[in-house]
Amino acid sequence: MLRCCPPGGSIRRLTGVPVDIVEANNRIGGRMRSLPNAAGTATTVELGGEFIDSGHTFMRRLVSELGLTAINLKPSDRGLVEETWYFQGTKYTLTDVANFFVPLAQKISQDLAAIGDGVTYKSYNQAGLNLDRTSIAQYLNSAPISPILRQMIRLAYTTEFGREPEEQSCLNLLFFFYEPLPKDFSVYGFSDERFHVVGGNEQVPQRLAARLSPFIQLGTALDTIRTLPDGRYQVSLRSGASAFDRIYERVLLTLPFSVLRQIPLAVDLPPAKKLAIAQLGYGTNSKLITAYQERIWRTRYNSTAAVYTDLGFQSSWEPTRYAPGTSGFITNYTGGSNGVALGGGTPETQAQILLPQLERIFPGITAKRQGEAIRAYWPGERYSRGSYSCWLVGQYSTIAGAERERVGNLFFAGEHCSLAAQGYMEGGCATGELAAWRIMQDLSLTASAAAQKARIDDTLRTRRRVNRRLAIP
Repeated sequence: MLRCCPPGGSIRRLTGVPVDIVEANNRIGGRMRSLPNAAGTATTVELGGEFIDSGHTFMRRLVSELGLTAINLKPSDRGLVEETWYFQGTKYTLTDVANFFVPLAQKISQDLAAIGDGVTYKSYNQAGLNLDRTSIAQYLNSAPISPILRQMIRLAYTTEFGREPEEQSCLNLLFFFYEPLPKDFSVYGFSDERFHVVGGNEQVPQRLAARLSPFIQLGTALDTIRTLPDGRYQVSLRSGASAFDRIYERVLLTLPFSVLRQIPLAVDLPPAKKLAIAQLGYGTNSKLITAYQERIWRTRYNSTAAVYTDLGFQSSWEPTRYAPGTSGFITNYTGGSNGVALGGGTPETQAQILLPQLERIFPGITAKRQGEAIRAYWPGERYSRGSYSCWLVGQYSTIAGAERERVGNLFFAGEHCSLAAQGYMEGGCATGELAAWRIMQDLSLTASAAAQKARIDDTLRTRRRVNRRLAIP
C-alpha cells in the first residue's frame, strides 16, 4: 500500500491516503509555540510565530476552518502612539520616519522597476543580480538618506529577518517595499501584523494534529533518506534507543533546512537544491517576555509599546494587547548578534539588562514589574537551529525558488519554501497546501486534486487583492 512520510507534522488534506507523520520533537507545532498562564497570569503569550498579516489568506482561512478566532489587534491600539523610534536619545514618531523615508522610497521604486518581475535562481536580469549581490548595509550606505534613517532601517531589518544588514541581500528590503509608500506607511511595507489567534496560535497545529492523531509519531527523528533502485525511499528513523527503517514511495519534508542540512541524504539532488539545503540563511531572532502590574506604556505614555531603538534591546511590542485587565506584558524582540546574545545567562539576567533600557523610554516601568521573565531562544533549539529563513547576500539568484521544488518523489514545504511569505506561518500553510495538491495529482485523486487546486486559486485571488506580490504561494 502507498505510504507517505512527512517529517514535521504539517501535512494536511491528503484525503483517504495512508500517511505516517513523523515529528522529532515531543510536541506538535514546531516554531508555533504558545505559553498559557504566562508569568502566573491568565494570559497566553507567543514564544514563536505571533502575527498574521491581512494578506495571509491561507492562514486566516485555516484558522476559520478549525473553528478558531483571529482577532484584529488594531482596534486595541486606537488613539495610541503607534510606534516609538528612540535613537540617539531622541523620540521619533512613525510620521517622522515616513518623512525621512521619502528619498529612499524613490530609490527603491527605481530599483524595483529595473528588476522587473522579481529575482529567483531561474529568473533574473542583470539589475536583479547586481542588487542581490548587494547587502542591505551597502545599499543604505549608497542611498541619499540621513544617517538617522540609515540607522533606523538597519535596526528594523536586523530584527525583521534576524541577521545583520551586512549579511542580508538588499532584496529583502526592496521586496518588502513592493509598494514603497503605501497610505499606511510601515518600515515593513505591506506587512501589517494585524491578527492573532485568540488563545494562542499553537492551537492551529494542535487542532490539525487532533484530526490526524492515529498517524502521528512524536519523538521520532529522521536519521537518513536513501533512494532505492526502484525509486522508492528508505527512510531511517530513530525513537529513543530504537532505530528502524521504513520504505515509502513519497516523502514530504517540512523540517527547516537548518536542521535538514545536518541529516545525510543519499538522494541525487539538483545543484540549486543542494545549495539551498546547505546554505539558506536563518535568523537568530529571540524573545524575552516580561510582565507588569500596570500597562504604563498605555496609561502614562499613550503608547502601544511598539518601540524601535538603538538601545540594546532593539525592539518591543505588547503581546495579546486585547487581553482584559490592567496588567500586561512586553515582548522584547531581537535579531542578529543581539539575538544570539539574548541566549546568555538566565532569563532573569536578561530582564535585568532590559529594564534600565526600557526606563529610558517608559520611566517608572521597573517598579511595575511582576512575575518571572520568559525567554524563547530559537537559535539554541535543536529542531529549529534558528528563528526562520532569511536570504543572505547572493541567495535570491542562486537558490530562491529551489527550496520548494520537488525532487523525484521528495516533496518540500514550510515557511522556507515560500517566495511570498518566507518566515511567516502563512508560508508554511501555503506551501503545505501546494504540496498536498501535487501529491493528490500524482495519486490520480482527480476530484480531490481539483478541489484542492480550486481552493488554492481562490485563496491566492484573495491574497492578490491585498497585495499583488502575494499572488504566489
